[in-house]
Amino acid sequence: MPEIHGVYVPFEIPPRRAVSLVPGLTLSLFELDLGGRLVGRTTYCTEPAGQVARVPTVGAPHAPDIERIEALRPDVVLGDEDNTPDEAAAALAAGGVTPWIFAPRTVKQATDILWAIMHAFDEAKMVPRVRAIEQTADYLLLVIGHPDYRPARAFVPLRRRPWMTVNRDTYTSDLLRLCGATNVFAMLGDRYSLIAEEEIIEAQPEVVLLPFNEPYAFDGADVAYFESLDIPAARQGRVHLVDGRQLIWYGTETSRALAELPRLLMPPDRPH
Repeated sequence: MPEIHGVYVPFEIPPRRAVSLVPGLTLSLFELDLGGRLVGRTTYCTEPAGQVARVPTVGAPHAPDIERIEALRPDVVLGDEDNTPDEAAAALAAGGVTPWIFAPRTVKQATDILWAIMHAFDEAKMVPRVRAIEQTADYLLLVIGHPDYRPARAFVPLRRRPWMTVNRDTYTSDLLRLCGATNVFAMLGDRYSLIAEEEIIEAQPEVVLLPFNEPYAFDGADVAYFESLDIPAARQGRVHLVDGRQLIWYGTETSRALAELPRLLMPPDRPH
């Protein structure tokens, strides 16, 4: 089977019918002008609103309904390493359905997935859009690569009590880097780890980004909690509620993340 932009493609004939188990990739298919080929999605795949509603649901990302998927007769099922259970991918393959499982750890790898999807589906209409993502990433690399640039120390919780966050081996952590920050928990041993409040205070984050929707809905009470801690982010007024999709949905959502997150992570005097 071929590789495209370093991404393994498990088929050779362009798919006409696809199921997506990844919310960010469901959105990406529509924004790459491939929404017409989507015949199934998860209940978590809610964007683009108004367009995705016509697509039948097949369960949750972590618990897809294999029989329902097979009944839709897809040529390929898009999944990812973090949420698609291995047993689900194996069951699909055993039933004659091709699973395409992604595992991006960087923004570049996420962009390469878009190139691979466009090539594999034989649809190049949105090439300029993906090139624009790469151009924005290249510009941000120039900014953070300046000898005088000092990245802010950032913390992104994904759950609360117990608190959960990510290490450097994740798309989210690399996105923070590109947008001007350092993940204060980059050196944790596991990609997703539970941490205590004492560890948050010891890490002394200068920016705290709280998702208000995905994967956990933080709110104003959580902002107040972090503002009460003895951390630079609280003293500097840099505790923010943000759209969590920009932090975890790789794909075309990356373009919005690269446009919005630098405003919160880079110093005010930096061009972005």
